[in-house]
Amino acid sequence: MVLPALFPILVLALSARYLVAGDFGTYLIIMTTLGYSGLLELGMSRALIKQFSSEHSDERETKITLASGFYTMLGLGLLGTLILLIGSQVAQLFFSLSSSVVIGVKISAFALPAILLNQLFYAYLEGSLRYGAILKIKLVSSMLEALLLITILLIYGDLYTLLIVFCIGKYVTLSFIYYYCSGPKLIERKQFSKTKVGGMIKFGGWLTISSIIGPVMVYFDRFFVSGEFGLEIAEQYLAVSELAIKIAIIPTAISRVFFVLMARISIDGHRSTRLGYQSIIVGVVPFLFLLIVYSDSFLNLVISDKSTELSTTIFNILCIGLVFNAIAQIPFMKLLAAGYSKTTAIIHLCELFPYLILLTYAIKQYGVIGVAIVWVLRSLIDCIILVIVSRSMLPNEGK
Repeated sequence: MVLPALFPILVLALSARYLVAGDFGTYLIIMTTLGYSGLLELGMSRALIKQFSSEHSDERETKITLASGFYTMLGLGLLGTLILLIGSQVAQLFFSLSSSVVIGVKISAFALPAILLNQLFYAYLEGSLRYGAILKIKLVSSMLEALLLITILLIYGDLYTLLIVFCIGKYVTLSFIYYYCSGPKLIERKQFSKTKVGGMIKFGGWLTISSIIGPVMVYFDRFFVSGEFGLEIAEQYLAVSELAIKIAIIPTAISRVFFVLMARISIDGHRSTRLGYQSIIVGVVPFLFLLIVYSDSFLNLVISDKSTELSTTIFNILCIGLVFNAIAQIPFMKLLAAGYSKTTAIIHLCELFPYLILLTYAIKQYGVIGVAIVWVLRSLIDCIILVIVSRSMLPNEGK
């Protein structure tokens, strides 16, 4: 899962070099907006993984889930596109957004149906523990998408053309995974089940709250920085923050494997929990430590002239937060696998307003460094709470 994650980092590096300064910052804002719009899937992706995991031996039920998920995700994706098209225009009136951001959001909005449908098929493969197939698909698709984007960057270096090709790349990936999973044979409209969709949305309902709050806590530091500082400072923060999110794919991939295993076997297996923590500590922490030690060289390689002493400091601080985020993935996924999506949502609700208050204070008093520190502090507190709650609600975990 690590190798496919390298291609987006390569695209980010070349975007920093070949897009003009203002366009690069705009590109990062648009990607942030698109990432936040993923909340419109209403927690369905994790609900689908859990559903496919529990039905992996029942072909008939799997087909019903796949068909139901397909048309639900398609509808949510189209709805999300419409919201972004209208919302970006309305936001321009109230927040004085630049026309390049608005146009860019409108272009990238058309990728949303493909992004959500891709999540459906990945959920299908994850629920079947077909990680070899996932790796092949992600390797090929990420390489194709990166090749398309890099070609545009090298030839044109134009933001709008880049975003159009970004959308095309998502549909190329969708076509590939659709036929790989035998979509035409498995997905039939008559197998759509409102009851099954209702059950998944009920499970994903509380996840929707987490899906809304989660991106607020992950992305809102970027919006705060973009609104408070000039483009030069904001671009430095956005670049290293986006890079940190790309790096976070590694612990997320490990935790998703853990989630599927927990959904299939006993949810209080101490051995599996210990294995999850060990995987994070051995596989992720040393990697992040090396990034911090060699952050100057790494950032000079990836974002070139966008790398400054300030961006290096921010990156090092965010990497510390990624350690806590990585560890928190294990109790978080364990609680979800046990059906405690309501509990995780309540935890995130309780964290939200103190985080926003601290963020507002930090940006006024300490600038972008303060924002990064608050982001790390929130990650630490979230990790501690999730570990404690997981141990108390799943008593055998700590034995």
